[in-house]
Amino acid sequence: MKKALEHNKASWSYVKGILQSWSKKGISSVEEAQAEASAFKKQQAKKHEVIPDWFNQNKKASPNWPDLEKRQVDVADLLNDYHMHKELG
Repeated sequence: MKKALEHNKASWSYVKGILQSWSKKGISSVEEAQAEASAFKKQQAKKHEVIPDWFNQNKKASPNWPDLEKRQVDVADLLNDYHMHKELG
């Protein structure tokens, strides 16, 4: 139940799903459940985004690659314009 509440899921169906998952994995004690949760967190921490080779090749091939900071400012400006027009309606 504590695990369900930590994920803001206060339903018996969610708790039942957790218990069924543990049962399939052979987890039958609090200690085993804690170990499984710890292993899951470690696994998630190891995951990282892989950037495809073509992305870096295109970036090197184009000397005019747009600056990320400038693109962010441009998007922020567009959003501000949108909100201004929306308010003026």
